[in-house]
Amino acid sequence: MGHSIPAHPEHPAFLPWCRFAVSEENQAAFDKALKKRETHEVVFAAIGGPKLKELLDVVALKGHRDGWGSKIRYFFWSDGGRGRPFAAVYRGLNEMEHFDAAGQISSETIEEFLKDEYVPKFSQVTAADMNSVFGAGTKGNVFVCFDPARFEAQVNKYTKVFVKVARKWKGYGFSYFDASDPFSKIISIECQEFPVVTLKPLRRPFASYNKSFAHLGDALNEKHINEFMKESIAAHRSAGAEL
Repeated sequence: MGHSIPAHPEHPAFLPWCRFAVSEENQAAFDKALKKRETHEVVFAAIGGPKLKELLDVVALKGHRDGWGSKIRYFFWSDGGRGRPFAAVYRGLNEMEHFDAAGQISSETIEEFLKDEYVPKFSQVTAADMNSVFGAGTKGNVFVCFDPARFEAQVNKYTKVFVKVARKWKGYGFSYFDASDPFSKIISIECQEFPVVTLKPLRRPFASYNKSFAHLGDALNEKHINEFMKESIAAHRSAGAEL
């Protein structure tokens, strides 16, 4: 992925716990490194001059020290400040949020942006990594169970629709998991016909609302998921919940 940033030993690139990754030697290498990003990785990628790189150094260090940014990686390519600065956060499967790096920016504005945007709208959860998922929803969490035999295919097929739905339902965290992962037993979700969608509200009386969408196949869309959400929330209200 290019050469490590040449700097003194206190530079983030030399600190093993900091994930300020690399300064790419050309934009082709920069683009290649970004394309090789794993779906579980969150990357903040930027192109610009020395000032922008200095701001990223500060954010990378502070984010790690404060805890929220310990899993974020930073890619930077210096064009010497010749072109319009570019920056964006890449997360989840195909999620990208643009950050306006032109004009007056500071480490504080970058930090504020990342705190708001580094969690994917639709992220994978496993038994080994559950922390970010349970912090995503304030009203409840929606879990989508995919078929272990066709896991990657179903993730690629359905992610787009769930990202759209997640943008609409503010206060609800959306994530997906492999039915063979022990996570399903930890949160007591029965998965048989895939995909299965489960809503777990965070208001008493605590309950789970499940529905299999296997019969819809290619017809699974925003309308169907929105209807499930409305019906589940209505049922929870009928049970005495204050949502």
